[in-house]
Amino acid sequence: MKSEIVKNFDFSKFRELRSRLEGMADKEVVVGVTRASAGRDQTGEINNAELLAVHEFGTKDGRIPERAPIRSSMAKHQDKYVTTHAENLRKVVRGDMPFDKSLDLLGLRAAADVQQNIRDGDFVPLAQSTIDRKGSSKPLIDSGGMRQAITHEVRDA
Repeated sequence: MKSEIVKNFDFSKFRELRSRLEGMADKEVVVGVTRASAGRDQTGEINNAELLAVHEFGTKDGRIPERAPIRSSMAKHQDKYVTTHAENLRKVVRGDMPFDKSLDLLGLRAAADVQQNIRDGDFVPLAQSTIDRKGSSKPLIDSGGMRQAITHEVRDA
């Protein structure tokens, strides 16, 4: 039995797809406090990135416990991110969306989720001395600067 080609293969479309797929390996999305959003540049003052790290991991001496606003948010929403990213990658493969845009949308959603987690999350309660000092029992929020500094970036990997 002899096979015959019914439709000509468009190699230019294949090359475009290959280019899109190869470009995916060179990009990543990060969520947190970026250099641009770290703020608090005054000498001797802790910036938002440093403050977030303290809350994310706690201090060695245990005076500030681990509250992990980023990791707990990522774990809580992981399935949603996988589903959303898979849907967007299908659009990328079809040529309906640039890969950077798919990462940007994922980062926007994840950053908003982390901000909401800081606002509404169930974290280790504050010490009474901290409540007395700041006048609130809400962990992770004092001025709101750290929460507002949570953002995302699409970067070269």
